[in-house]
Amino acid sequence: MLAEAIAALKDNLAGDTSKRKACQVICGNITAHVREKYGLVEKGYSVGSYLAMGIAIGCGLGVALMSAGNTAYWAIGTGTGIALGAALGSSKEEQLKKDGKRY
Repeated sequence: MLAEAIAALKDNLAGDTSKRKACQVICGNITAHVREKYGLVEKGYSVGSYLAMGIAIGCGLGVALMSAGNTAYWAIGTGTGIALGAALGSSKEEQLKKDGKRY
């Protein structure tokens, strides 16, 4: 229901570029309110968060491994971080779906 309301709000104001920023702010406020008050998160939120954390950790790991003298370790660390973040985010999404806290 909430996702439909947000989509309708975006559709109604999509053609008017002067109101686009205001619409985005309203949608962001609604989403933040639902997340804080009810503990519900939108689909893809956890995957994105964990993916960002995984990339940061992977880059740090890659830079640490680069001290061995091979710059390819940075790419290996980043790839590992992406895989780890995506896996953790997907499992968190499934847990939220199972608990009924994802919309």
